[in-house]
Amino acid sequence: MNSFVTTDQFNSIERKIKKKENFNVNAVFIGTNNSLEYKTGKKYNLKVGYHNEHISIEGNNAKFCLYSSIESLLKNWNIKTIE
Repeated sequence: MNSFVTTDQFNSIERKIKKKENFNVNAVFIGTNNSLEYKTGKKYNLKVGYHNEHISIEGNNAKFCLYSSIESLLKNWNIKTIE
């Protein structure tokens, strides 16, 4: 877990992923600038889902991206809110 996400947020994401629910988050990209067209430091509204045994994200005219775990997702995203 990264220092940007609370334990409650992590648990909420984990529950939704285990149930294969789709949900939205507001998050700031903290990964490498221009990775899949995402800009470091920019806030995005993302659709989060479950796709072929991976966590998927998509949003704000940026590209679809897959993560193998919640931890790998959180290495690139500072989650602000979960909807």
